[in-house]
Amino acid sequence: MSRIFEALELNGIEFEDTPDRNPAISVVHAQPFAKTPKPFAEKILALHQRIEATLGNRPGKIVSIAALEPGDQGFTYSFELARLAAKHLARRVLLLGTWQSGCSTRVLQNGVSRGWEAATFQNAPISEYVHRLDEPPIAVSQLNLTRDALAALASSARFGNTLRRMRKQYDLIVIDTPPMSESMDAVLMSPVVDGTVLIVNAGESRWQVVRNAVDQLTAQNGNVIGVVLNKRRHFIPNFIYRKL
Repeated sequence: MSRIFEALELNGIEFEDTPDRNPAISVVHAQPFAKTPKPFAEKILALHQRIEATLGNRPGKIVSIAALEPGDQGFTYSFELARLAAKHLARRVLLLGTWQSGCSTRVLQNGVSRGWEAATFQNAPISEYVHRLDEPPIAVSQLNLTRDALAALASSARFGNTLRRMRKQYDLIVIDTPPMSESMDAVLMSPVVDGTVLIVNAGESRWQVVRNAVDQLTAQNGNVIGVVLNKRRHFIPNFIYRKL
């Protein structure tokens, strides 16, 4: 593991309803996040900078965000990383979700009828499976429509070829998976991404459980590039903490 990321907070993040605006081809109108609190946005942008520094100048970086415990924190980090990289850094971003991930259930709202299985195994145009959000200005897609399909998809050479093509179209590809306590999706995707960021809630998991999660990812030749300690509490004032 090359870096332990600074703890990031999830305070003040909520969904809000927004009306449709001039629908365009392949645009999905989802319920976007409310405005991101400035401190959290700054930390997400810092996370992006650290990912960039860790992975170097390779084009079309692919990063998986994997939460350890149940909850929405993995999706929140994935979505905010995609959104802020697109809006503040002018990156071309694709947010991919596996079956039952937050991207699937909350952005696409389980509204897609086909996943990348058809594009990979039936040679269908991948553009048919990628949609755009008008806010934030990112592309979104769902990898697999069933739990069992992901293993075959991830191990397919054709899937690897598809990802190589997508690297040329996007500066950053973020893969959102369900929590590792509920799904093996993050483990299955770990060999095909450039790096995995593990989200751990402070005080909820013993270090042995975190170590086991890292071992599962690296056992599949995954590259764990950092751990985010989420919901960390500071029991002394921040200005004193920074001087320690």
